[in-house]
Amino acid sequence: MRTLLQRHGKWLLPAALAPLFASVLFVALALAQSRQRYRADYFTERYRQRYASPGAVVTELERALRSGDFGLQAELQGLRRPRDFGAAAQMEMTVRLQSSRGYEAYLFYDAARKTRHVFYVHAVRGRWVLAPEDAYFYLHSARWLRVALPLALSWWLLELAALLAGWGWGLGIKLRAAR
Repeated sequence: MRTLLQRHGKWLLPAALAPLFASVLFVALALAQSRQRYRADYFTERYRQRYASPGAVVTELERALRSGDFGLQAELQGLRRPRDFGAAAQMEMTVRLQSSRGYEAYLFYDAARKTRHVFYVHAVRGRWVLAPEDAYFYLHSARWLRVALPLALSWWLLELAALLAGWGWGLGIKLRAAR
């Protein structure tokens, strides 16, 4: 009887590399998304002066969220395809949470719905923009590693357990046959 490794050996390396292939695919898709991401009209000198600091973006974001002004939200994001964050009349900025990898995080509180929302701001081409949580954000803030690394380690541990179980099973067969 052939061992497990002899029967399924050709699949072991691709299976072991599957998390790495998935990571490379994610990075490639996020980089593809980042091409032509921003609209040039939102990066003129007027906008650079208007949004020269994170505070300017956050102040305008609070106004845009309260009024539901999608045009202002689009201006704050500077994206070709901006996202609508909706409207909440009682939304207010409460605290600056953290700064990491060029992203400033701000906590907003919606008193009517009793919900919290985190918004991220970062510098792009001489001005600060509102960053939606998309693949580009997760790649450039390195937050994707919080998901990818535990998944990869779990995958490799599961694979190791399966290999050890197969090896033990094959060893048991050989020991019984030797009796």
